Amino acid sequence: MLSESELRTTDKAWASDEHIARMATNWKTLERWCEQLGERTPAVRVLLDHMGERINTAPASTRIEYHNAFPGGFLDHSLRVLRTAIDMAAALKVKVPKESLIISTLFHDFGKCGTLENEYYLNQDSDWHRLRGQMYIKNEKIKMPNAQLGLFMLGQFGIKLNEDEYQAVLLNDGQYSESNKEYRMKECKLALLVHWSDRWSTQCEKERLSLFDPDVPKF
Repeated sequence: MLSESELRTTDKAWASDEHIARMATNWKTLERWCEQLGERTPAVRVLLDHMGERINTAPASTRIEYHNAFPGGFLDHSLRVLRTAIDMAAALKVKVPKESLIISTLFHDFGKCGTLENEYYLNQDSDWHRLRGQMYIKNEKIKMPNAQLGLFMLGQFGIKLNEDEYQAVLLNDGQYSESNKEYRMKECKLALLVHWSDRWSTQCEKERLSLFDPDVPKF
């Protein structure tokens, strides 16, 4: 539950030059990583050209108690998942192809950018709901679940995934999703790495109100 003062402060932070500059920095970081995707780099560049504004401004969820429910939250989360996956792979001595790790983490939640026609999340216009932490609502025009929509959208831009990469995106929510039950205890190591990194990153992002809030795990 936010106070009216906290809500006003949050709105000012989102519109501030500093917040917008941080979003721009994240975008430049995304572009640098996407230049390391080998033969898929040209197709990814086209995707970034078409979906860039959506990628840069989309939130990661609808509510502050979930994670990164603010403009730029999606991209900030995606970059954190990549950094966490790199650290986790090194710590656990897990060897996976670099390109696979990059594309599977950066685009694990790509469905949250919506389709070419429709955004996945829409602004919540009701202050009553916003004071209670619901900053966005799911667009009713979007029918596919996040992971399936993300895979569909990558296909629309001709971005090919190998079997492990496809599984890593599809199973990014791990065993918590009932739709993933057929894969339980049979996940490839890339899928496990992406899920663990996603889960830890999400825990670090709970209750953040902007890009400037600390990213520490909430327990």
